[in-house]
Amino acid sequence: MKKKSVKRKANWQKIFSFVSFIFILTCCFWYGGRLIYYYLDSKKVASDVKDNHYLAASIINANRKSKNFKEYRVDENQHEYYFYGNVDNNYLVYSNLMFRVVKIDDNNLVTLVTNDPVTYLAYGNKEYDKSTIVNWLNKSNEDNFSGVLEKNLNNVSSYLVKSSVCYDEIDDAKKITCDKVNDSKYIGMISLDNFIKTGGKNGFLNHGISYYSSNYNQDKNVWYVTDEGSLDASDGEDILGIYATITLSPTTSLVSGTGSESDPYVIEKEKGIFASYVKLGEDIWRVYDIDGDNVKLVSTNYIKDENGNQLSYIYSNQTFVHNDTIWGSLAYYMNHTYLNSLGYKDIILNGYYYNGYYGSDSDFTLSNVFASKIDTKVAVPTLGDVMFATDLKNYFISTGVEKNGKRVYYYKDKGIIGTSQVTKEANVVPCITIKKELLVKGSGTKDDPYRTE
Repeated sequence: MKKKSVKRKANWQKIFSFVSFIFILTCCFWYGGRLIYYYLDSKKVASDVKDNHYLAASIINANRKSKNFKEYRVDENQHEYYFYGNVDNNYLVYSNLMFRVVKIDDNNLVTLVTNDPVTYLAYGNKEYDKSTIVNWLNKSNEDNFSGVLEKNLNNVSSYLVKSSVCYDEIDDAKKITCDKVNDSKYIGMISLDNFIKTGGKNGFLNHGISYYSSNYNQDKNVWYVTDEGSLDASDGEDILGIYATITLSPTTSLVSGTGSESDPYVIEKEKGIFASYVKLGEDIWRVYDIDGDNVKLVSTNYIKDENGNQLSYIYSNQTFVHNDTIWGSLAYYMNHTYLNSLGYKDIILNGYYYNGYYGSDSDFTLSNVFASKIDTKVAVPTLGDVMFATDLKNYFISTGVEKNGKRVYYYKDKGIIGTSQVTKEANVVPCITIKKELLVKGSGTKDDPYRTE
């Protein structure tokens, strides 16, 4: 009995030892395999960055351990990675416009949003995919005045893919969904889903400027972000900022840059001329439209008087119609006194500028704005132009509030467009046209603007 007992004890020890060995061996294979997998995966990403300079891989590799780079699960097989909070390393330049990287998905699609509004428009009373804004952003065969932004972007078919934009009906800002998606256009708008997942009020999409989102509520009012970063709804008649979103192709290469504002990601070897900076005399301008061999420029500063002080002037004593032959009007002042003060006035051409009206009586369509053209040398911005002077305020826009009316729009501040009687004074931001071929020096950046000599 004694020998039998000792033998039984020895068998149990062997079984326990064998099971322990198998367990340890399994753990070694499992965790060792996972370690090797993730090591090789990280090496693959690093290899992609080093050898192919893929933008998506570079961004993921640089931010994978950052608390400001959050993973969201779309479903069991799909994930998205959002920049979150007040980040400062997601800047990218494309077509001379500064963008911010919003997210990257599992397919290496990189979603961007402009760092500044591209224009200011009313939303109207239509859903996102039928709105005037979407038509302004994207080219369409249905409207001769569509695609104001798209036609100016550089090599769209090479760099961009169609963007997926959420336009769900949302009644509770705490219950954001993304079930309805428009993926038929290259350029879209920020959705509430984007806004919340990047940190909302505490995220980098709180610009201090009021702007529309792509979502509406059951009353067909449109959600927008206020200048304080809160969410509110509008009947669509407010004229607010428009931030444009685009999606980069997964094979987009990284040319240079680290993602900071001073050293943004660069993806183009040849960037085009749109949105570039131009120095004429001591004045800095920016290209906001390309018209064949000519470029239209908008000043980055206000007109100043002969004493160097900021000029405040009335628009007109009559209507919003720009007429540079009527003494006392802003149009006359710009095309005589101001023009003659410029040392480079001889290179300024007569150009066509739009001078129509825009309002609820026409459902905020842009056809009435673009239907009226003026031929002049100096004008002011129009609703429907790509507008860059966001950091300026209280300046005239040459668009009337109603047909043959005596009220005109002006840019107030923080993304808000107001209306004024034409007899009231406001600041003046001029626009001019010159030959593109004159820009022979410089690289078009803010620090090295194009020059004529």
